[in-house]
Amino acid sequence: MLLRTRPDVIFISDGQEAPPLIPGESPALPDDVKPGEVRGWIIGAGGDTPQRIPRSDADGHRIGYWSANDVVQLVSPDGRGILGAEHLSALREPHLQQTAARVGYSYARMTDADSIAKAMRDERFVRRAPAPTDLYWIPAMLAALLLAWRYLT
Repeated sequence: MLLRTRPDVIFISDGQEAPPLIPGESPALPDDVKPGEVRGWIIGAGGDTPQRIPRSDADGHRIGYWSANDVVQLVSPDGRGILGAEHLSALREPHLQQTAARVGYSYARMTDADSIAKAMRDERFVRRAPAPTDLYWIPAMLAALLLAWRYLT
């Protein structure tokens, strides 16, 4: 049986944008996706205290941490200082909640592994469909047991 083709999405993020958003500016939505057309969750990950972001090489080996010079930063209007800390990761929950509302997703904060499992089991996204079940092994096993029993007795 063919399930409906519309996807459901779980997007996990700390809410950091690249390049960083100008304060008060909303990110543009893609033209080909209408709010509510794709259903899903945005899961907010991370803590409230900014933490350094590990940096890895092409093979996935940790080679240090991202620094302020490695990433695009917001600069103050007078050009003398940095407004953000884009090289650090912290949960930007209000931004993620607003983004979820704009695209028609639900929002949840990741507090543990069960947070994602709960989102995945949300009744609004469940798809029930019959699935073929192979039960041919049952009579074959019974025949093998009867044959073994016959030769043992």
